[in-house]
Amino acid sequence: MTETFDLTVIGAGPSGSTLAIALARHGLNVMLVDKGDLRCFKVGEFLPGKTRHTINRHRLMPVDWSTAHTEVYEFLNAWTQPTPIVRDFIYDPFGLPLALDRSFFERQLVEAASYAGVTVKLSTRISVEKRSSTWNIALKNKFGTSFAKTHFLVFCGGRNSSNRFDSQRSLTDKMAFIGFRSPCEEEHGPPSLEAIESGWVYSTVIKPNELIVYLVTDGDLLFGNEISRKHNFVSFLNRIESTTIAASRSEKITCNGNSVSLFGGALTSFISTKINGSGWCLAGDEAKCFDPLSSMGLSESIDNSLWLAHLISTSKTFPNLNLKNYQDKTLEIYKEYETNRLLIYSQEKRWPNSFFWKRRQTTEALTAIK
Repeated sequence: MTETFDLTVIGAGPSGSTLAIALARHGLNVMLVDKGDLRCFKVGEFLPGKTRHTINRHRLMPVDWSTAHTEVYEFLNAWTQPTPIVRDFIYDPFGLPLALDRSFFERQLVEAASYAGVTVKLSTRISVEKRSSTWNIALKNKFGTSFAKTHFLVFCGGRNSSNRFDSQRSLTDKMAFIGFRSPCEEEHGPPSLEAIESGWVYSTVIKPNELIVYLVTDGDLLFGNEISRKHNFVSFLNRIESTTIAASRSEKITCNGNSVSLFGGALTSFISTKINGSGWCLAGDEAKCFDPLSSMGLSESIDNSLWLAHLISTSKTFPNLNLKNYQDKTLEIYKEYETNRLLIYSQEKRWPNSFFWKRRQTTEALTAIK
């Protein structure tokens, strides 16, 4: 028997799960599909207090969900100067931010979606074909192939997904990152951001006593094989004078056996040129994707999905949706992000001859924000 869904969400990250939860609560029959099992390590650990407040206000998850993560009381920032400046969050009106176990956080959201009545299919690959006003869906996993129909598709596959239909991506920047995670002695520790000559370094401690450090730079500045080995990467951080926090933390870990795990990948920031069409739309990091320096990724994914759920659930013409306001608002948010991003990168003046910083402080870029 082929089940028919009102809407199918492809991608069970924060954006997809939030959207599925909100729509199911509005009475729609929703399917949430992801090709992964949400067990692999993911970066994106910092959750602002305002976003934590949003999750609680909309009751997206049980009231005790945040106890699985680490509360952040302060943030150390060594941007534009070698001595870190402390930002205190104790008096933030929205409450304390969190240092997330990102994979566990996403599993919490998926569990909440299932509890809300969403049909969840993980470790499942999907192919779709449009037939009149309905999408035919083939779902393939280790148990075989099954089929479904849906009236509307929302793609929430993230930054690394391929272009959808006739939508293209307008790139703002293309960087890369490499990092490591390791057990550590610290039970708690403030997140830190430190600018260096070839980019910037982020470090934090998440539960249970795990240190995460990564370097963000340009792909052609990743120093070849020097940081391709675990021990050399830690040594590399220790040799950088300006990374006082990350280097100090790195000295306390061991590089024996499998205690250190490396990770890395591309970090593009872009906006999709077309985010909706007949019977489909993009959301989250498929619609627009930010530089992680902005800390906007999780916030915008959740806010964007809640707003999109409102537009869909209140439409009198579903599944024939007019999402012009959604597209216009997405563009407006991204333009504001681009302006703020240029302002932040233009503030760092310590390495005027650095390729990394010169690429983000061009005359054209600085003129655009004046």
